[in-house]
Amino acid sequence: MSRIHDVAGMGFCPWETAFLVGSSVAQAVRAAREIGGEGEAVTAAALVSRGVRVLDQRFCGGGSIPNAVCAAAVAGAAGAFVGTVGDDEEGRVVRQALGSHGVDCRWLVTAPGRTALSVVLTKPGAKAPRQLTLRRHHGTAGSGSLHQPTCRVLHLGYPGTRQLAWAEEQKRRSGLVSVDVGQGCTRNVALPQTTKLLAQADLVIVSRANAGRLTGQGRGVALGDRIAALRSLLGPGALLVVTLGAEGAAASRGSVLLRLAPPTVDAVDPTGAGDCLAGHLAAALAHGELAGEGMVDALRRAVAASALSVTALSARGRLSSRQEADAWSVKVSVEEVSGLDL
Repeated sequence: MSRIHDVAGMGFCPWETAFLVGSSVAQAVRAAREIGGEGEAVTAAALVSRGVRVLDQRFCGGGSIPNAVCAAAVAGAAGAFVGTVGDDEEGRVVRQALGSHGVDCRWLVTAPGRTALSVVLTKPGAKAPRQLTLRRHHGTAGSGSLHQPTCRVLHLGYPGTRQLAWAEEQKRRSGLVSVDVGQGCTRNVALPQTTKLLAQADLVIVSRANAGRLTGQGRGVALGDRIAALRSLLGPGALLVVTLGAEGAAASRGSVLLRLAPPTVDAVDPTGAGDCLAGHLAAALAHGELAGEGMVDALRRAVAASALSVTALSARGRLSSRQEADAWSVKVSVEEVSGLDL
């Protein structure tokens, strides 16, 4: 494998089960919590026994950063993932699942303990899934076990001490940093570190909801004003992409402000649509395609791939190749917005 990877991600890497339910998601969440609290495995049979109608299920690896690296790899980027799993069967399968998408797992450390466990519950037509972390990985890899791979783009999702240090080292190496702002970044205790991480970023992806939490703005604030507040946290050359669910995305760099509407698809599960978009954009960043006129094509391709991802269950149910995303990108409409009129 190449010694220099296009995209290397570091983050939380659970074993995940996704359930498509035909009854109330709130009911399914209560049932899953009861099952997990009793120490049982959350299975379709266990959910059905508590009155939940299960339409489909999928076992897979999870985590926003692993999902994005898988999407980048399927899009043609040389990807690597850095993290830890437990020394159990779930950890072995998580490693195998990443490898099946072409991700280099040499930096995925197996440590004592159980692999983290999460459950995703969604319903056909739902705007957003519910994700429960039922077990965290408590094993330790040791402070010297995680090494930073050489990469063109370092993709991060949480402002931990190690992540901040690696971002700074990446910039010293003249490398690039992309950040997918998760909900953990928006907690009050994490905000100072998040601000430091965003200042290092060349690419920032954030959902509309997390953008509001990050800037302390309420729901009634216009998207354009929210983007302006976010831009004050970034370097002048950084590309900011705000994901808007079924409405697509908005992108901002310098004085350019774009609104991208996705193609119409038959949505099954919105889980991981933002992760897929982040992976395609990180791959484009690594290949120099977010500079100049190539930025619009890369954004359209990422929005198309994100839309296609919701047509299957789970974040990795359908990951698009660059060719497929390119073919669908012509169905993504792009509008340049003047000022902050979004």
